[in-house]
Amino acid sequence: MELTKIFTGMENGPEAIQDNFKKISDNISDTGWRTDGVTFLNGSTPVADDPSTPFFNQPAYRVITIDKTNIILLHGMLKAGTAGLVIQFPKNVAPNEYYIQSMPSGNWQLNSDGTLLKAGSNAFSNAFFYFQYVKEA
Repeated sequence: MELTKIFTGMENGPEAIQDNFKKISDNISDTGWRTDGVTFLNGSTPVADDPSTPFFNQPAYRVITIDKTNIILLHGMLKAGTAGLVIQFPKNVAPNEYYIQSMPSGNWQLNSDGTLLKAGSNAFSNAFFYFQYVKEA
């Protein structure tokens, strides 16, 4: 995306500024929070729907695209499960490399195939995770 350089005294400056804003807005999109394509693995279960905490109801993802860059956000809270692979996210939101996140609920690893690993060897309950990363579109 190429923007017009703005300078003092330029001809049609307000129009150039408006055109730049339009170029920017035309190159931004947001999927909103989505749950389609999220699969629970190895007995993991989401927190039951609770209107007081709608953000945490189910593991979800969101993709905000700015020009040719995706900002990917993943979050969720699992009611119960056993450490190991707990969720499969859609491959289009999988990172290019793995990420590790340490949270009060324990350590999590998001793999490049979209699987989410809950580290440890024990069963868990009410475990929260959150990832954000950039991926070229």
